[in-house]
Amino acid sequence: MRVARVVSCKFTWENRTLLVSGSEFRHSLRANILRGHGFQVEVARDLAQARSLWRPNTYAWMLVDVLHQVPGEVLGFCEQVKHADPWQRMAFLVGPPRFVSLNWPEEGLPEAESSEELRKSARTLPRTA
Repeated sequence: MRVARVVSCKFTWENRTLLVSGSEFRHSLRANILRGHGFQVEVARDLAQARSLWRPNTYAWMLVDVLHQVPGEVLGFCEQVKHADPWQRMAFLVGPPRFVSLNWPEEGLPEAESSEELRKSARTLPRTA
């Protein structure tokens, strides 16, 4: 029988994450889940705050909630970040498991779930805080 090894996370830049999210409910939920997995999370409520927090070689991941941002501004910010730090890892968060089209923002995002459906799905997640 094989036993899985537990890997402990050390608080270094390798697990520092910048979470850009305009929704109080979503960013607190996401931040708590990430912290429960050993990540050090800093939250920016909008792209302006993200610009002031972000510095090259500071964050291992930058997670951007695209549902609460202007698409052109998100792409512009991400291009600025990639120009300043080509190795910066980033991901677009689009809500419940859905994917952004390769043609985004021209093609748009899939329809969002209602707030009540999001609350129901959040209640099923384990508490990590």
